[in-house]
Amino acid sequence: MASRPSQKGQSLSEFVLIAPLLFIFFFALIQVAYTAFAAFALQRAAFAIVRDAAASDDPKTYSPYFQLAYCLAPLGQINSTTLATVLATHCDITVDDEDYVHARLSYPMPIWVPLVGKIFGHSFQVSSALRSPMEETLEYVFEALGKPKPDLSFKQLTFPNVQTLSFNAAALNEGSIGNQKE
Repeated sequence: MASRPSQKGQSLSEFVLIAPLLFIFFFALIQVAYTAFAAFALQRAAFAIVRDAAASDDPKTYSPYFQLAYCLAPLGQINSTTLATVLATHCDITVDDEDYVHARLSYPMPIWVPLVGKIFGHSFQVSSALRSPMEETLEYVFEALGKPKPDLSFKQLTFPNVQTLSFNAAALNEGSIGNQKE
């Protein structure tokens, strides 16, 4: 009668082969959920900024930092890494010849999936120069929401893997409605 191979050894070797795939799948699920959360927050911020800029007296001088901080504050509550990327979010507001106001937001989204970040991501550094316009506004928003003020004591952070998430929005400049050429 032939002896059976050890079931314990076979189970261990199967686990060693399957575990990395399961961990990557688990991190990918977290990344997809975070990407959707960040995309919705960025979309909300872009629409709010372009709406307020279009309703202002001069869209070119409109300061988007309050709306940006308010809409992206939930991302900053996750951890210090996401707070630093919220501070590094960039917003451009332009007015075209047809009197449309355009807002373009760029958010450096961290990639947490092992190995995927090295393929799709790029290195990104958040320094005090990048975050200065939003620091005070973000603290004010957290205070208004009844949340504890975030720790902004870091001087510089380097992220090995980020992917820039961008969103554009446009609205008719309300100040140009009565000034149409006939």
